[in-house]
Amino acid sequence: DARPLLWDLRQPGRPAYVLASPGACAVSSLVMSRDGTKLYGGTASLVHDNMVCGWDLRTQGSEKSVRCLGRHHRSVLDIQLACNENMLVSISKDATMACRDLRAIVADEDDELPLVAEVRLEDEQHYLTCMAVGRTEADAGMLYTVSTDVRA
Repeated sequence: DARPLLWDLRQPGRPAYVLASPGACAVSSLVMSRDGTKLYGGTASLVHDNMVCGWDLRTQGSEKSVRCLGRHHRSVLDIQLACNENMLVSISKDATMACRDLRAIVADEDDELPLVAEVRLEDEQHYLTCMAVGRTEADAGMLYTVSTDVRA
């Protein structure tokens, strides 16, 4: 069974939620909204498009359906919420960082979110591996990233 499981460590023994699988891809990164109602993830696959996806944990039943919010050409390495949780930022092994506006989500529609911004590293020797979002007033709009040399 390839469905991702979400565990509540306060109640070990069985998963709190069974998430619908985002296809033949493994979930490679996750971030949860502050209020605990939404979960966003990135997927990694060698043969399929790699997705940025979301689960609404408020839906009824223990299995939560998945929605594709966008795609990358290679594995999604990290995903973060930014700008008061209005933006979803993902970085990928395809050397891109993509920003999508979560306010554009329309209920009961499966359209992918439009890109607000996309940055591509011009240096083919590096790719972005992880990031952090500024959390204080002084750095609220900042995204901090780490790049890795592919030759290493």
